[in-house]
Amino acid sequence: MALGTPAPLATFDVASASAPTNIAVVKYWGKDEARGGNTPINSSCSLTLDPADLRAETVMVASPELDRDELWLNGAPVDVAGASTHARRLRACLATMRARCARAPAGSRAATAAELAGWRVRVVSRNTFPTAAGLASSAAGYAALVRCAAALYGVAVDASLSGVARVGSGSACRSLDGGLVAWRKGAAPDASDSLADPLHAADHWPGLR
Repeated sequence: MALGTPAPLATFDVASASAPTNIAVVKYWGKDEARGGNTPINSSCSLTLDPADLRAETVMVASPELDRDELWLNGAPVDVAGASTHARRLRACLATMRARCARAPAGSRAATAAELAGWRVRVVSRNTFPTAAGLASSAAGYAALVRCAAALYGVAVDASLSGVARVGSGSACRSLDGGLVAWRKGAAPDASDSLADPLHAADHWPGLR
């Protein structure tokens, strides 16, 4: 699609976040289709790359003036209403975060959490590295999206957010933490325990650059 500019809004709440990408050192070797939700066949672990160099930067705006959810990726509008896998995963992530909206943050234009959760959102995201270049841009993108939504909707930041990011892109669950991160395949039929958690901080191996 051609590059464009989102229409201006007068009434809105906004949040911003960024997230790095990661490189797997132990791969998950495919998805468990029976459990769904981008659940892996095997547990895996990855190294989070330096967010100073490789990251997704995302801004999420919620407004009563929007009549549908929007996504702008690297300056171009992306269809999020269709039947594509990407569109369905994005809608699933947004629906989960809206359902968790517990409060309208201080200074919100919305009177209640329910009102804020009912507003449509505009997501504007860009990568500081090439998309589709083998650097897991979707991992960084969905991790940043979930961080944004958590800030916007006043959702507590905990391990369960990695499960939301996983629905968007499997490896995104590993981009919410730095250093060496494990993604546990879990065993629950609903994949609720297929989450990521940090193993070692980024400075665990000082000689690793």
